[in-house]
Amino acid sequence: MEPLSFSPYLQKRVWGGTLLRDLYHRELPGDEQYGESWEISDRPEGRSVLRNGPWKGLPLDRLLEPDIVESWLGTGFKGASKFPILVKLLDARETLSLQVHPPLEAAEALGGEPKTEMWYFLHCTPEAAIYAGLKAPVSPEAFRQAIESGTLDPLLHEIDVRPGDAIFIPSGRLHAIKAGSVLLEIQENSNTTYRVYDWGRVDSDGSPRQLHVDQAIASIDFEDVTPALVPPDRDPQRRRLLARCNAFKAWEYELRGPLQAEAKEDRFEILCCTQGRLQLTWTSGQESLEPGAIRLLPANLGAFSLCPENSSAVAVRVFPEPLTPH
Repeated sequence: MEPLSFSPYLQKRVWGGTLLRDLYHRELPGDEQYGESWEISDRPEGRSVLRNGPWKGLPLDRLLEPDIVESWLGTGFKGASKFPILVKLLDARETLSLQVHPPLEAAEALGGEPKTEMWYFLHCTPEAAIYAGLKAPVSPEAFRQAIESGTLDPLLHEIDVRPGDAIFIPSGRLHAIKAGSVLLEIQENSNTTYRVYDWGRVDSDGSPRQLHVDQAIASIDFEDVTPALVPPDRDPQRRRLLARCNAFKAWEYELRGPLQAEAKEDRFEILCCTQGRLQLTWTSGQESLEPGAIRLLPANLGAFSLCPENSSAVAVRVFPEPLTPH
């Protein structure tokens, strides 16, 4: 058994750029602007393809087949109909639309999927910032009036961001990434987004981008006021909890020496190298990971270790919540 790597599914975006190639060596075709690299994705819109292992060249959903799902994804994912999380890299050369993902009840009423996510910032210009939540509670009616009059900005809670910052974005939280950052996004396997406002931007053909104002207003938590970034402090093991929800837990690890670990038989793990170079060693091999490298560590990988190649490195480890108890 070995860690799995994937060929990502690349998405052109009007707000994207070239930093996924320039910083993290993703192969972007031509000179067009790419905003998203779906690193580990099991979506009908775009599936990642395995680069190694016995199913090299096949899409990620091959790992869900009944005869192998328990050995690769873990006993907790027996009977899973889709891969539980979606891992992306985003390049926000320009500001993204103001948007919201629906909570479960709203999603069921609107015919969408709930979606909770976490952002972890990898590269930021001095001006990098985000919108998250509201400055103060507001009524849906007043919010709609602000959209129609183009006066949303005073209602929005803005937060400056720097590399290593992280924030949890639960379903129902109004949000947007402003221009100037590259980030890791960990989310539920969902692609339902309701666009509230897009700053007057047009598509490549000159048409205004589609908005979903009614669906967004039905989804927004209008009492979600001044949310904060994840606190920067780490515990004595130099760990920091980035997010905990019903789909996954995510931790940041600052590594100054070897970390010994062992895969859990009920679930896999996603490993993301975010700073410095990291040596990943398992029973039958080893691999050097550079910043931006992302691997799936199978449930039956066994013992493995993580070690910085220089004085230190930083990694994000993502643990999906099993669908069935072990």
